[in-house]
Amino acid sequence: MDTSDTPMRYQGPLDLAHAHTKLNHVTASDEGFTRDGPRADNEYRDLGLSAASGGRIVGYNDAHYGTVWTLITSGRGINMGDGWETRRRREPGNDWIIVKLGAPGIVEEVEVDTCHYKGNYPDACSLQAALVTSGTDSSIITQSMFWDELMGRRKLQMDHIHRFSGKDIAATGAVSHVKLNVYPDGGVSRFRVFGRLA
Repeated sequence: MDTSDTPMRYQGPLDLAHAHTKLNHVTASDEGFTRDGPRADNEYRDLGLSAASGGRIVGYNDAHYGTVWTLITSGRGINMGDGWETRRRREPGNDWIIVKLGAPGIVEEVEVDTCHYKGNYPDACSLQAALVTSGTDSSIITQSMFWDELMGRRKLQMDHIHRFSGKDIAATGAVSHVKLNVYPDGGVSRFRVFGRLA
């Protein structure tokens, strides 16, 4: 039985707590401060996909290679194993991953980094998003099929930081969850969302 499109809930890096220790470097700007003092809530910022910011991976349909939770960590990937990579699709459709932002916000820019993925990067990506106020991970995964489009399909390049903003990003209002769709499959090293707190 082919279960390639069966949603999986991400259990998080704590599953590996017995084998790994994670050190988080938190800067003053991560904690809501700038060089000149407290940062205004409506100031442009990273909307916090990292676990340290409260962001997390809700679910995905495939993660055949790599370590999926590194998709929302800081820095650039160190190799192809340091990111989210799906197996080659032999059937119609596309692969996807859903992330919860650290705090609801109005998205103004996204970054999709295909660092180290040269022959196995996705041809394109798109984004959907929603403001989710309640629900289980399973119900969020089901609802995501009907979320508004945050960004239409955009071409990707190998081993490149792609930044999308301005007219690329739809005015959807405040969102708490973002679904990254890749077409048809492939590897993404890092995914970041920037904007203003709602």
